[in-house]
Amino acid sequence: MRWAKLIRVILLVSLMINFSCGVIQKSSQHGFDSGYYKHYRENTPAEKVYLNITEDDVSVYPVVGDQVQNSSLIFPLGVADSIAPIPSRFTKQSLDIDITTVLLKYRPKTDQLPPQLSAELNVALYAGWRHDYYRIKSKKNPIGKVRYDVVNRGWDVGVLGGTGTTLIGPSTTSTAISQE
Repeated sequence: MRWAKLIRVILLVSLMINFSCGVIQKSSQHGFDSGYYKHYRENTPAEKVYLNITEDDVSVYPVVGDQVQNSSLIFPLGVADSIAPIPSRFTKQSLDIDITTVLLKYRPKTDQLPPQLSAELNVALYAGWRHDYYRIKSKKNPIGKVRYDVVNRGWDVGVLGGTGTTLIGPSTTSTAISQE
């Protein structure tokens, strides 16, 4: 009996993790597109930059006022002949809007009702402010070549609201409503 409760808790926690709004996915370059970012380097203040991102490299153009400058710093993605790693971090804030659905809804057992699992339509809208942090990580191999990779971490804060349907009858209201 005790093991059954433990297994149910583990199953519930794993379902919450796997089917939550923050789906576990490979997100190393999720949302890392060309645009305006803040650029942070060691021992220098943050600066506004424009990034031109391609499959092969990330070109960094400083922004002075509202003008994008011509000079650029280029980070090759993948393996390069560079001998010096350049640690850099970029941040971006954006509006995040998502539509989601809940496929299954579980109601635990109460005094008068058994546990219930329903599959009615449930739709929700999420709107929030997202903060993304991108880091260009470099690692030198034994023959002196450097591999650059983009690592992404992010978080957001917002509101979630939605609608759903549920049968109103004797089985969901402890027989407060009779069957029609």
